[in-house]
Amino acid sequence: MGIVVGRHVFGSLEGYRTIANTPDLSLKEVAELEFFSFGQTNESSYLDSLKVNPAYISRPLSSGKWAVTRIFQGKPDIHHRTTLLFMSVIITMDDWLYSLKCEITQLFHIQSIWQWTDSQNIEPIEITIKL
Repeated sequence: MGIVVGRHVFGSLEGYRTIANTPDLSLKEVAELEFFSFGQTNESSYLDSLKVNPAYISRPLSSGKWAVTRIFQGKPDIHHRTTLLFMSVIITMDDWLYSLKCEITQLFHIQSIWQWTDSQNIEPIEITIKL
């Protein structure tokens, strides 16, 4: 079953902000995705663990869509400080409930939705879910 996912990238270069998002996201959705961020860590064991044990936030957006935000280690900022990178996939509530059946871990196995090449131009991606 195919599901189209929007994407949002939030991180720090000179301060935390939206770095990229798919054009299907509204300004209000982008603002909601920017709102939920948290402090920074330099703890190498935690940063290394993000590759193996995904840290994530899952929540509804006021538009009726569902967002799953995964946390990665970001690139150092302009002051060479460690940063976090928050990559979100956004799906309709129907896809969240009925196609994905709230099985969030299925999303972590689809590498293409978590890849980003530093471009500000990203497009929605169609994925296939196998439950």
